[in-house]
Amino acid sequence: VDSYRHALSASRGSIGDDHQNTLRVSFNLAQLLVELGGHDNEVEALYRDVVARGDKQAETLRGALVFWRITYARFLLERHRAADALAQLASSDSVDQVKFANGRIRADLAAVIRDAAKEVGCEHRTDLANCVVASEMLRSIGDSGEQSAAPAP
Repeated sequence: VDSYRHALSASRGSIGDDHQNTLRVSFNLAQLLVELGGHDNEVEALYRDVVARGDKQAETLRGALVFWRITYARFLLERHRAADALAQLASSDSVDQVKFANGRIRADLAAVIRDAAKEVGCEHRTDLANCVVASEMLRSIGDSGEQSAAPAP
């Protein structure tokens, strides 16, 4: 962990907080901390920062950013925070980034959207904006999952 923290500090100092390599090091530190357990607050702060800074350079990061967003959403789902995961997935930046998802990342994005929507109860609700957005995202992804995020209005 110390070597990851040192690498992150060095990367921030030499190439800056927003550089894509710094974002990758930060994401990798978050992943390591998840594996070790007991660092949820720090992990969430790292994921949130990586996604927020990554959103500023989505055209460059493309699939990596979508993967980071999926991983952050899975982290939230595993902690029984489906509403937070769905809000993060249904953000305007996330919706814009669907075009960067292809292949396995596209399937993973659809799966995490379905999982978050199911946990929130979207299949029975039309009153939650995030459920509507999730359903629209699944349609734009071309998801062929058995259930949609929200019923048709």
